[in-house]
Amino acid sequence: QGGDDDTTVRPLLGDIIDKISTTVDPFRNQNVKFLYASSTVGILIGDWTWIEGLKYLGARKVIVMDTLKPFLAAIVGWVFFDEEFNNPLTAFLGVVLTVAGVALVGFEVEYDDKEEHDDGDNGRGKTTVVKTTKTTLYYGIFMSITNVILHTLGASLTKKFGDGMTTW
Repeated sequence: QGGDDDTTVRPLLGDIIDKISTTVDPFRNQNVKFLYASSTVGILIGDWTWIEGLKYLGARKVIVMDTLKPFLAAIVGWVFFDEEFNNPLTAFLGVVLTVAGVALVGFEVEYDDKEEHDDGDNGRGKTTVVKTTKTTLYYGIFMSITNVILHTLGASLTKKFGDGMTTW
């Protein structure tokens, strides 16, 4: 009796899989390679540059750089995807307010050019002081700017080549 149930289930399951694969198979779409590139550039490499920026700049400065992403995305959308602002005045006001907020955070006075971090020395809480040099500062800025560019590029690839695709 188990064989009868097995023979009726397998064709039904096979029919379902055949139906799904003809309409959903992601490997039949030629644009999938661009989504792989988007995830590699935007997430894998982009997030690595973000972490490098955090390591050398600190969270506050990297967050200031991250606020550039919406502006760059809007410019890329306008230049490459023929997008328009519904209300340019509101968009301009949003840019001004965002820039003002970023400036307030970015121009905060730092009392020390050193960063402290816990070196994890057997849980004793020993603290070491790391001196920020110009080289590490420039490297952190470069990584942070690279992160902004790579995330925007990844999102642009998804927008351009992911149209009409589902999560399948």
